[in-house]
Order: sequence, then structure tokens, then C-alpha cells
Amino acid sequence: MDHHKHAGAFVAAAFTIIFGAGNFAWAQGLGKSIDKVRIGTPSPASIAVLQIKIAELKGFFRDEGIQAEIIQMRVPVSMVALVTKDIDYATPTGTLLVSAVKSLPLRVAMYFLRAPLHVLNAKPEIRAIAELRGKTVGIGGIGEATEPMLKAMLRTVKLDSEKDIKVLQISGSGSRFAALTAGLMDAAVLPPPYNLRAEAQGYRRLTSVAAAPEVLDGTIALAPPTGLGVNFEKPQNSPTQVKKMIRAILKSHNFIRSQKVETTKIISEWLKLDPSMAAGAYDMFVGAMAADGMVKETAVAAAVDQVLQELKLNQPIANSSVIDFAVLKEALTELGGMK
Repeated sequence: MDHHKHAGAFVAAAFTIIFGAGNFAWAQGLGKSIDKVRIGTPSPASIAVLQIKIAELKGFFRDEGIQAEIIQMRVPVSMVALVTKDIDYATPTGTLLVSAVKSLPLRVAMYFLRAPLHVLNAKPEIRAIAELRGKTVGIGGIGEATEPMLKAMLRTVKLDSEKDIKVLQISGSGSRFAALTAGLMDAAVLPPPYNLRAEAQGYRRLTSVAAAPEVLDGTIALAPPTGLGVNFEKPQNSPTQVKKMIRAILKSHNFIRSQKVETTKIISEWLKLDPSMAAGAYDMFVGAMAADGMVKETAVAAAVDQVLQELKLNQPIANSSVIDFAVLKEALTELGGMK
């Protein structure tokens, strides 16, 4: 049996193409070579992937000779698709870190955010985290990035996510928001703009991931949740394409930081938020951005150690088995640094 072909067929049946075909006659007319790439993400309409949206709208992908096809995929499916090379990049780098520790051939090429944007929203009648005891709380999935986020937020009041609450797994922030507002759960871990929409409807913000320590009690480390994940062979086999992708995202980083008014307008129109809500989402996002695409290696090491403890594995895992910033560093040098 051709396992690669079988896995590819499975992946192809599991995703929904969102956008990206575009008209690239301009480039062909100029004789420019075009790299067609596939990017898997669980929530294309999420501020967590704002850099990708900006790169599309402002032509940063086009300027780098990239034709990006953005594909909505459940997080586990995107990990499989990276392994089988059915996609070129995936954005859920929190889950990718866990997968890399489990020896899947995946690496983080850059980060979009240095910290998660997520908060814990609950029904209006729930006024404190401690009142979640015995309640149902929604996360993206066991082993997915929102699981340690929830653990960290609950640990601040000494609640255990495995013993004290019921966990409902729903992949995709939009789907989780819909389930919360439909009454299928009592609380949910949500990023902007979904947390802002929930709060506008009266749901209470109990706490945020940012309010929890980066490493809590030496047992919970919060890995950056979004970025550019690749098959580990990608930077070696296609370094030019990877650099083009990274350059486009770095240009998005710079635009977001320097063009607040226009970026806020884009967020408002794209995510259908009123201007004040979009401004709040912008501030949350910029405060958590990984401006140069990198995070502290100590934070990565702590997150790796946490996964090893959860998997009951004793062998040490080097950061180089999880992250590969070589191409990113080259791109930063070429662009003169983007602090």
C-alpha cells in the first residue's frame, strides 16, 4: 500500500479551501516565478493569523512571489498533512511543538505570537474561576494548545482540569464560540475576536492566559500558539521558498505595528467587529506579537520539558528538534532586523 498516497487522500477529504487562488497573471506577465504554497490553519477568520491576512491584502505574498492557498483544517489533520507534505505550512505551532516532541518530523520556522491571546469566558452567572468546579469547559482538544492554557488558568485557583471540571473538545475558535453561545458548555477558552464577541453578549471574562505565569509551578509552560510550522525537511529542500514566506510575514509584522489605524480597520472589516471592539483586539494582538518571529529559547525548553513530563518520557529533547530559526535569522539580516 502507498501510505503517503492514502494519507494524502485522507487529508484532501478533510479540509476546506478558504481563499488564495487569486489572479497571478501580473507575475507571469513579468516573467516572475511563482511559488504556490498551501497553508493549513484551524480558523482562517481568527486574529491569531492576522499576519497571513495582512500579507494577502497588502500584497506581501505577491511581492515575494508567493501564491498562498489558505486551507481550513482541524489541528490534528494539519499535523498529518505536514508530515505527508500535502501542505507546506501550518499555523498551530503550539500543537506542532507537542507533535515534534513525539518525534514527528516537524519544526517551527517562526512564531507569530510570543504568548497566547486566549481568555476564559463563562456564562454571566459564573463570577469566578472557582465556580467552574463541576462545570463543562470547551477547549480545542486534548494535546492541543488550549489544553495547557486552561490548566494554567485553573491552576491559579488550584482547580485540576482532569478532576474538577468536564472538558468538551471542539476544534476551531469559531466553533467553540458558537457552542458556548448555544449553551453547550458553561465556559470556553477563546481568543479575540471571539472572546470580545462573547463579552459583548454578556459572557464574563474570568481571566486570561496572559495573567498566568509563563511557567507555573514548574509544571505548566505556555508555548506560543501560532506561527509558521513546517516539515523538518522543508528549510533544507526549499530554503528560498521558506525565506520568501518568512519575509512576507515579517513585512506583515512591521505593517501591523506601524499602521495601527489601517490595521484596526482591516480587523474590523475582516472579522466584522465594531471599531471599538477591533481596537481592543488590535491592542491585545500587538501586546503579544513576536516582533522578530522568535521567542526565548528558555520558554521553548520549558514547554518541551512539560510535554516530556506529560508523556512520561525521560530522554532529553533539544530545542533544535522543535524549532529551526536558521532561515528566519537570514531573513531578518536581509531586512535589516525588525525589532
